[in-house]
Amino acid sequence: MLIDYLTWYKDIEVRLLCKPGIHFLMSSSVDEPTEMLRRDIDRFCRNDISDHLRMSNAWGHVPLIESIAARYEIAADRIVTTNGVSNAIYILCGALLLAGDHVVIESPAYEPLVAAPDFIGCEIDSIRRRPPEFRIDADDLESVLKPNSKLLILSNLHNPSGSLMSDDDLRDIASLAQSVSPKITIVVDEIYHDLGPRECKHAVSLNDCFVSLDGLTKVYGLGSIHTGWIVAQSEVASKVRNLQVIVEGSGSKVNDGIASVVVDNLDEYRDRSIGHVAKNRELLTTHLGPLIDEGLLSGAIPEFGCIYFPRIRSLNNTDSFVDELASRHNIYVVPGRFFGEPSHIRIGFGGESERLDAGVAKLAEAMGRLLT
Repeated sequence: MLIDYLTWYKDIEVRLLCKPGIHFLMSSSVDEPTEMLRRDIDRFCRNDISDHLRMSNAWGHVPLIESIAARYEIAADRIVTTNGVSNAIYILCGALLLAGDHVVIESPAYEPLVAAPDFIGCEIDSIRRRPPEFRIDADDLESVLKPNSKLLILSNLHNPSGSLMSDDDLRDIASLAQSVSPKITIVVDEIYHDLGPRECKHAVSLNDCFVSLDGLTKVYGLGSIHTGWIVAQSEVASKVRNLQVIVEGSGSKVNDGIASVVVDNLDEYRDRSIGHVAKNRELLTTHLGPLIDEGLLSGAIPEFGCIYFPRIRSLNNTDSFVDELASRHNIYVVPGRFFGEPSHIRIGFGGESERLDAGVAKLAEAMGRLLT
């Protein structure tokens, strides 16, 4: 049975809105680059808005699709834009899956990756990404795949751990999966991809069985324009597009127009995010490194990404600990049970640096008291 992480998260987020003295370490996104976004909105409104509003949006906003296609160096007919990546997951699964289809999904996993095939009525098996490295073991994967497996669903960087799968890792996974199920499609949620090494390719470029999902939220902090996309082979993209137009209609020309300007300048946004997260990672290491050294926390702070998923060594279940952090110290982190690892917590470190510094310092102090 699914545990409703998103409802839990959103209820807390609304309850804490504008409250002072809160240390909110639950967010899994980079802090919004407000000035850069304002600049590109101004640029769009001054120069482009009339042209964007006049053009057809029937099958997606052409300038946005072309901008994404240019970044991936592929044909535009392989791209389907969506209202965020969570919606992309649902639309993709709805287009490719039927009740009873066999799907293999990584665990721990971000809830929507599981919720969509579960809602459809698929037969679901898990491939466990074992802590502390959260890598995928080939023997484990082979044991859960079947000749009729329809989808394998992964994330890279992994949510919740931030673990990186290299290009060679992905090629090996594709080769193994296709040897068991020749017609399998491998979906890779790449919403954190651009916080990884610049030389790492998108999965869709490595093997025709891959589908890549990405967007402007997590790495770029642009949830306010909530833009996502699916990149697949043309035949798959066509199936997805036929459902996308039913689910989302024509979309917003204004929203997509702004997104197209952002994507045209995405390297600048990426540079900003990587620098911001590198600074925040140093803050996290300063405050939590001693707890790792003392053995209170297990699991290295990831080299890439903006989320950390340590195990609390002394606890089998962190729920009460997380509740105590919130009630006594106004510190909010995510309990690991929402990802299938109840002895862990997830800490987001993509936020505004000064507030993160204060929050993680407070977290380290509270952990020192509560866990010793």
